[in-house]
Amino acid sequence: MKGRSIEYLPEELEWVEANKTLPREQMWRRFCFLFQRQDVSKTHLAALCKRKGWLTGRTGCFEKGQVPLNKGKTMPFHPNSAATRFKKGQLLAAGARSGRRFVVQTSEGNRVADIKKAWAGAVVKAAEMAARAGRRIDLSDTTPHVLRHTAITWAMQRGADMWEAGGFFGVSRETMEEVYAHHHPDHQASAVEAMERRRK
Repeated sequence: MKGRSIEYLPEELEWVEANKTLPREQMWRRFCFLFQRQDVSKTHLAALCKRKGWLTGRTGCFEKGQVPLNKGKTMPFHPNSAATRFKKGQLLAAGARSGRRFVVQTSEGNRVADIKKAWAGAVVKAAEMAARAGRRIDLSDTTPHVLRHTAITWAMQRGADMWEAGGFFGVSRETMEEVYAHHHPDHQASAVEAMERRRK
């Protein structure tokens, strides 16, 4: 129907306005079934609602006090990720070599109970150490997530197996391929080799 407007009957417009809170896919299917309008696509109906200001009321954000659907639910078990998953308070197997007892620990060697509080304390401590050395640092933009991203990048640059790194850091294979794969030394190695190979 490109190039000409679609006409709607008053009862159709009334029905759409009354059902504006339905997900667009669901509303479109019901609309086409009830009014036998095969000429109206889901895009047409969504555009009509937008023009009229008939919004669903959903913003894609959590409202204050709204509980996430996955709160309190455990993640599905998968043996590959379970093999590298650390449990709270678990001792490191390589503790004797590294001198560390826990995956995340304080400078005194104690287990970190709350990562958010520990991070806030670490930021303050780092600023104090820098001040004693006559330097000023700003860690306001640095978060544990940034450090995790950096650690994954460094692991890939050092040639870590993508599957194992994903399991260790708790990152999906898709994310590893899309975000971190280009840091790996073997990334596009076969293409580079093919371009450098001389024709015989």
